[in-house]
Amino acid sequence: MNDTESSGERSDANQQTDDQRSQVQRDFLRNAPSIRNILRSLNPSFTDAEDLFQELFLLVTQKADQFTPGTNFLGWVYTIAKFQVLSVNRKNARRSKLLQSEVAEALFRDAPKKPSELFEAKVESLRDCIQLLAPTARTVMNMRYFEDMKPGKIAEELQIDIDRVYLILSRSRTLLRKCVDRQLPAHMS
Repeated sequence: MNDTESSGERSDANQQTDDQRSQVQRDFLRNAPSIRNILRSLNPSFTDAEDLFQELFLLVTQKADQFTPGTNFLGWVYTIAKFQVLSVNRKNARRSKLLQSEVAEALFRDAPKKPSELFEAKVESLRDCIQLLAPTARTVMNMRYFEDMKPGKIAEELQIDIDRVYLILSRSRTLLRKCVDRQLPAHMS
């Protein structure tokens, strides 16, 4: 083999890699609304969710050669996103900004066939389930996840023990997860 043949083969391999990378980027952008929605559901801060989205785009681009064309693209992206979210959650220990790792795991458990429909069904189920929580639990969940308050501040505001706040949050997340799992089939039909 001479240098020209070797150079030509490398050029072909580079072209295939570039083509695959471009295709993965196009697929990512085509599915951007679904990907953004899932990231926003995991992070109430719009700017943090956007940062995650941009980091995910770069990561997916870097891993483009690992994607097998013709397989479930969103499933592949969601798997990468799941590990990215879990990593950020561990690294920054910002449970105030990101949902618990177990909730992230539950959201990413199955790569949906039609992610926007599944996401909408989960959101609708979650809305219904939140209404089933006791008023105090709803208040604590709202303060924690929508007002981004720390458990200590919630305890102070509601004049309850911080251990009770943690207990309410834990039980509420468990109840919501079970409720959404039960209600989801009804919202999908």
